[in-house]
Amino acid sequence: MGRWHLFAAVMVFYGGIVLWLGALLSFGFAVSAVPFEVLSRDSAGMVNRLILARLHVLELLGAVLLGMSLWMLNLRIRGWRWRVPVLLFVVMVTLFGVAVGLLEPIMNSIARSVSFDNPAPETAAAIARFEGYHRLYSALVGVIGLVGVTLFVWQTGLLVRLLRPEEGSPAGESAP
Repeated sequence: MGRWHLFAAVMVFYGGIVLWLGALLSFGFAVSAVPFEVLSRDSAGMVNRLILARLHVLELLGAVLLGMSLWMLNLRIRGWRWRVPVLLFVVMVTLFGVAVGLLEPIMNSIARSVSFDNPAPETAAAIARFEGYHRLYSALVGVIGLVGVTLFVWQTGLLVRLLRPEEGSPAGESAP
């Protein structure tokens, strides 16, 4: 693998992981709770839904970049260690699809049909369903984050081994 090809693959990988995990973690830890501190529950939920819609664009862009970088690296490098990042990426994309493509529309539908500020007795079951879906959604997002951090650490370890010169050979020419 040429130095420029490797450099491009590394830059694309880190750009993708920063976009996906950075967007996910910044929303989860810094942004999502703020509207609930200053707005009503219904208004805060609407603000979070709007933010999430834009956040998913960053996550998708990060996923595309990650997929491209893993494809670039796996064109010439073979071995089971290089298949682990691909597997972790597939797990992340699958869980993202379930959370965003399946659970989020259900939660949004419920949230639009009930008031969390002034819940009526007849909407208690719908609110309980929403809370159950929200717990599952939050757990999936947490798992996506953990798998993403694992992918980051594993791939970084592989890249460090790849870039470390072996005895008697120039840096970057031998695959682990």
